[in-house]
This record gives sequence, structure tokens and C-alpha cells, in this order.
Amino acid sequence: ANAGLAFEQRFNVAASRARDRMVLVRSVQMAELSPNDALRRGLLAHFDKPMLPDADQADELIARCESGFEREVFTALTGRGYRVTPQVPAGGFRIDLVVEGGLDRRLAIECDGDAFHGPSQWETDIRRQRVLERAGWVFWRCFASTWIRRRDEVLGELVARLQAMGIEPVGTAGEAAVLVARRVARSSGEEVAAVSETPST
Repeated sequence: ANAGLAFEQRFNVAASRARDRMVLVRSVQMAELSPNDALRRGLLAHFDKPMLPDADQADELIARCESGFEREVFTALTGRGYRVTPQVPAGGFRIDLVVEGGLDRRLAIECDGDAFHGPSQWETDIRRQRVLERAGWVFWRCFASTWIRRRDEVLGELVARLQAMGIEPVGTAGEAAVLVARRVARSSGEEVAAVSETPST
């Protein structure tokens, strides 16, 4: 029993540590797995529909938001089907929210609470943003007061920015496929291996 638990823990660690993407090379089909093999069946199922978080995962993500403002932006975007991750570490800093799309497209969102972002903090934030921009990040910023006064207009601007960057909602099974690459290797007409690639969760 202990050996089985240790294997399960190693399996889970291996499948959850990917920072950018996860690649699965396999020759086995779902139908060939035992109904009791929950680990392997779960991994194959993830590659079929990788962008559909369950309720527990959604709760865990929203709990990472550090302010009510962040939670509002997170909820507005996820409600439209976007894939959003709060508090993403990058270059020794943390980005409030990151929206991901296909082909490694990402938008960093900074939710600036007016009470904590006076002139001195603003200068620090912009310096940090410039460092991350040099590393390839693209930013969108908004003050909480602007969001409160013009929420619909600001959200419209944010969605337009995402669309301009080619970042589309991925919250349905049909749309999730744009973030999954699958290639099949064949030998003499028989499938030898399937290679699937998906962003990490």
C-alpha cells in the first residue's frame, strides 16, 4: 500500500510541476486502461479537455486573489470563458492576474488599488513592469476607482485588448482544443505513439 501511495504522489508531482506546458508521449489508448487505473485515465482525460476546471479548482484560484478588485476582474473574465491565473510569479515579482490563450499568448493584468498605489508605489510598479516587459510580458493596468466608475467600458476595453492579441475564451470543450496540440506517429498504418501538448494547469 505504501509503494502504491508513493507512486501516486510521484505521478501527481510530475504532472503538476510544469510551468509552461506539459507534453505526453503515449502508445496506450483510454480503452486499454483498466477502469481502476484512475491516475492514467485522469491524465488522458485532462489532455482531452484541459481547460475545464472543476468547482474546487475554481475556488482555489479565486482564493489566490489578494483584493476584492482582483476578484471582480477574475470573475468577469472567467465568466466569459477566459483562462485566468491569479498571483503568477515572474522574474522575482508577482503579477496580479495572467490571461492565457493559444500559441503562448499571455496578457499580464495589474489591478491597482487606489489606497495602496500612491505616487511612490506607482513609480515602483512601473519600474517592475518595465523589467518584465523586457522579458516579453505585455501589460494592461487599471485603477480600482476607474473600474468602479466605468466597469462595463473598462471591461470592454480589456476584452478588446485580449481579442487584439489573439487571446480567446477557452472555457468550453470545443474551444479548449485550440490550446492542445496532438500529433500521431504511425508505422505501417498502425498508430505507434500519440504526442499531446497542453498548457500546464
